[in-house]
Amino acid sequence: MERNRYAIHETLPIGILLTAVGGFLEAYTYLLRGGVFCNAQTGNIVLLALALAKKDIAQALYYPLPILAFIIGIWLSSVIKDRMNVRETLQWEHILVAVEIVCLFGIGFMPQGAADNIANVIVAFICSLQYNTFRKVNDMPYASTFCTNNLRMTTENLYRFIIHKDRDAGKNFIRYSSIILSFFMGAILGTVAIHFWNIRAVWFCSVVLIGVFIAMVLTDYIHAKHQ
Repeated sequence: MERNRYAIHETLPIGILLTAVGGFLEAYTYLLRGGVFCNAQTGNIVLLALALAKKDIAQALYYPLPILAFIIGIWLSSVIKDRMNVRETLQWEHILVAVEIVCLFGIGFMPQGAADNIANVIVAFICSLQYNTFRKVNDMPYASTFCTNNLRMTTENLYRFIIHKDRDAGKNFIRYSSIILSFFMGAILGTVAIHFWNIRAVWFCSVVLIGVFIAMVLTDYIHAKHQ
C-alpha cells in the first residue's frame, strides 16, 4: 500500500495533539511524581553524574532506570517498525500509540509517592516510543516530547524567512511555532487537570491518544480502500 505524500501520523493536527500530550506529561511528572522531567534524558544523565560525584550511591542507582527505559523504548519501536508488515488497516505506528494508551491508563492507578519512580520510568519509556515513532510533520523533522530542537528550527526558519525572503521557511516557522505552542498549552492543561483529578489527570492523555489512534486507523483504512 502506498501512502499519501503525508501519512496521517505526519500531518500537523496529529503532531499538535502528540506534542500537547508531551507537554501534559512534563507538567504531570513535575507536579505529581517527584518534581522531575521524564520526556528527555539529558537531565537524568546530569543528575546521575552529580549523584556519583557526591557518592550518593542510593540516588545514583535510580537514574539509570529511566535512561534504560528510554533506550528500551527506542529499541522496541525500531524492532516493531522493522518486523511488522504493512497491512491495510494496521500500521506499526498504530500499535505503538495503543501501547502508550494502555501505559498511561495504568499510571493513573499508581499511588502518589511510593510509585512515583515506577510511573516516571514508564513515562520515559512511552515518551521514547512516541519520540522515535513520530518524527516528521509535513516533511519537517520535529520532536513531540520536548522543545529544544523545535525551538532551534523555529528560529532558523524565521531567520531564513526574514533575511532570505524564503516563503517556505515562513510556512515552516508557523508550523514549528504551532508545535511549540501546543506543548506549552499541554503543560497548562496538565496543571489545570491535576488540580481537579490529581494522579488520574493522566487519563486525559489516554483520551487524546485514543482520538489519534482512531483517526490514524480510519484514515489508513479509507486510503487503502481507494488504492
